[in-house]
Amino acid sequence: MKKFAIISIAISVILFINISSFAEQTVTEQVPEFEPSYIVYEATTDTVLDGQNEFQPQPIASITKEMTLILAAEAINANPALLTQKVTVSKHASSAEGATIWLREGEKMRMSDLLKSVVIASANDAAVAVAEQLAGTEPAFVEKMNAKARALGMFSTKFINATGLDQPGGEGNNGATNGISTPKDVALMTAELFRAENYKIYKEYFCERLSSVRTGTKDESQLLNTNKLLGKTEGLLGGKTGSLDGKYGFTAAAERGGMFIITVPLNETDELTRFARTRTLFESAFAANKILKPDFDKTKLIPLKVKNGVRPEIDVVPETLHNIIVPKNAEPEYTYYLPKQVTAPIYRGQPLGTITMTAGGKTVLETYIVASNDCELLTFSRSVQIVLKKFLGL
Repeated sequence: MKKFAIISIAISVILFINISSFAEQTVTEQVPEFEPSYIVYEATTDTVLDGQNEFQPQPIASITKEMTLILAAEAINANPALLTQKVTVSKHASSAEGATIWLREGEKMRMSDLLKSVVIASANDAAVAVAEQLAGTEPAFVEKMNAKARALGMFSTKFINATGLDQPGGEGNNGATNGISTPKDVALMTAELFRAENYKIYKEYFCERLSSVRTGTKDESQLLNTNKLLGKTEGLLGGKTGSLDGKYGFTAAAERGGMFIITVPLNETDELTRFARTRTLFESAFAANKILKPDFDKTKLIPLKVKNGVRPEIDVVPETLHNIIVPKNAEPEYTYYLPKQVTAPIYRGQPLGTITMTAGGKTVLETYIVASNDCELLTFSRSVQIVLKKFLGL
């Protein structure tokens, strides 16, 4: 009997340890720990200047609303009258939680005021109202959000709503589902939002520190900009904040000296740290880099001799002529490679050589030297045609 009691206790202890271990694993899976991450991205040259865990998928909270604003801008660019349309607020939109402007079911508000509320105050109810106006329902709008994300190359991103709020009934934090993205994907999204034709719609709102909707009525709602860098960073175009479970993120864009730089710090542990980190990243990036247009040596790009061609030589040009970003104090060096002769047939745009550009000890550009036109193979029948044309004018 004593042996049986000891065995029973031992089995109970083992079961308790296993169950406790399983419970710990379950909690760990439900509350994932995300490392601090950031990216510094120059949009005009599609260059990542700096980063840490920039491909780490993670919740981005209200930064999600950038995609809502992008789709709204596309719709307005296609139909400018949409900006002044009155939107009727649904029960679903009016029930949004978190930051809101207290929209009421059945209330009518201009699209411009809804968008202003999203940009300045990150209003969730306004974001849902915009989504429903543009797509009929929020789920239908989310499909458009994810399609646009794929079109922008945001392949690690999945949106679940128009706001970035936790959605109940999932396996994420506190039994909720979170939309996910990465610093790199967010940088691509921010670049699209601040593209000239989209930014012109929101520029006034991004630069306003304080505004209001329903102004002058008893239901007036004050809008305080969540961007604490306004007036504190040279060339700042605007930005979007996000926070979730005590972790804070911020994506922002700024222009100086022809550079269009985007910074995305995520998972900061303090609300103000995200702004300090953003400012530091901007200042470092602008101080250390410059935009440069490649200055290729034309004397190196000489015509190439063509073997078995209808012409003895073919002209060549660099394939890439767009700007690049290089270290500010570095002088670029170019290395050219071209063969002494090429063999026909040659086609326009065909790579025939290479140019490598280095700056600060790093390769910053590799591009092809290509044929500027075609050169046919000189066959017997083609030779006869050339002779007849030259001497008989045929």
